[in-house]
Amino acid sequence: MRDRSIILFEPLWLLIYCLFPGFYFILSDPKKSIVLFNKFENDYAIFGGLAILVSLFCFIKYSANNRGISRNIFLIPSKKTTKAWSQIKHMAHVSYTKKDRYGMMRCFNKIYFVDFNDIVCLIIKDKTKKSSYDYKAKKIIVKDSLTPNHKYAEFIRLVKTREETFETNVMLSKSIYIGGKMKYNNDVIKA
Repeated sequence: MRDRSIILFEPLWLLIYCLFPGFYFILSDPKKSIVLFNKFENDYAIFGGLAILVSLFCFIKYSANNRGISRNIFLIPSKKTTKAWSQIKHMAHVSYTKKDRYGMMRCFNKIYFVDFNDIVCLIIKDKTKKSSYDYKAKKIIVKDSLTPNHKYAEFIRLVKTREETFETNVMLSKSIYIGGKMKYNNDVIKA
């Protein structure tokens, strides 16, 4: 049985995990009227240690084999999400843009695995594509990446051999999260 794995760093989880220690600092301030926690003596050292531990939880391991694709936290392999190949309709290379606070358009490339009800079931960072935003045409220009990581290329190659339908490029006006309905709009310029 072929099994290919990749480990990706997902910083969004870092923001989510850091909310908990952040609430400690907000709710343990003795100058506030509402104090829910007593302050520790070395709370900044504790917060630093927790931040390092939490950042280790942001490494996500994706594995593909003959049965399907699984996703789990690298340090906690028991928490696992698995989708069988019979549940996945297709893989979509998705590009979308977000405007940052300076007014510049930032492009993002993701791989969405979509089930038969057009619901997104897994999202992986796409390292096989690079995109840029054309301000004149107001479109995303997508280029193939020259050399993705060797393990990542093997992982994608195994996924493509197991795909039963088609691979598509999609441009979204905003990102869709896991559990959201996929909206197809093929306004991607392939370069």
